[in-house]
Amino acid sequence: MEKSNASSAVSQILFRIIGLLFLISICFVFGSVFFHNTIYAHDKFIVLVTMIDIAVLFVLFEWLLAKIESKLNRRNMIIIIAVYLSIFAVVQIIFAERLRFQPMFDLGNTFNGAINWLQKGSLAECQEYFYYFPNNIGLMCVFRFIFGIVSIFGIHDYYMVASCMGAASMIAMMWAVIAVCRKLFDDKTALRAMFLMLFILPFYIYAAVFYSDVMSVFAMPLIVFFCLKGMESEILWKKILFFLFMGLAAAV
Repeated sequence: MEKSNASSAVSQILFRIIGLLFLISICFVFGSVFFHNTIYAHDKFIVLVTMIDIAVLFVLFEWLLAKIESKLNRRNMIIIIAVYLSIFAVVQIIFAERLRFQPMFDLGNTFNGAINWLQKGSLAECQEYFYYFPNNIGLMCVFRFIFGIVSIFGIHDYYMVASCMGAASMIAMMWAVIAVCRKLFDDKTALRAMFLMLFILPFYIYAAVFYSDVMSVFAMPLIVFFCLKGMESEILWKKILFFLFMGLAAAV
């Protein structure tokens, strides 16, 4: 009992320290934007009004959460999460099409390298790049594998295929964040996370930027999710399986 209380006390202390560090970081960003910005030309008044508006939205959201808390059951949460992620996926694909571009530099060599490998059976045009940056060979192989599969069915719009892969990675990441929040806390916290993600504007366009960071972004929260599942599992083979999945996510 004493060990449990001590562990709980340590957890509370660590939680407060992390919260304090987070507050300091946010205050530093706020101060830099308002008083020391020399890069971006923006209207401080508009930024401040926007912050106040978003704060009001969060207050209204908390009021709404209190109203619907009694209706938050497993079935309703599954429906809410499914609709939320489906809409986000569609929006990401729409933005990817609107932002269609010709990949260049690192992304261009990785993306075009996969296409050349598929169509010409050779990496001659970009092999020098991969001598310098072999870390991108893995992503190129993934592109080559997926492009090869879709080409069998007559699909040759590889930009959109790669964008769909980026959207899938983003949606998997968002699902994992929601799942971790539900597992560590409750459905209300998961809904707060979903509401927060609505204000992370890059999330809407990341599907069009299918470089290594976007293509692997799902791995980080999945590591946490599989770790939690493994820790709570009481069946040995399931525990091993979850930790194996955790290892695979970490490898990505």
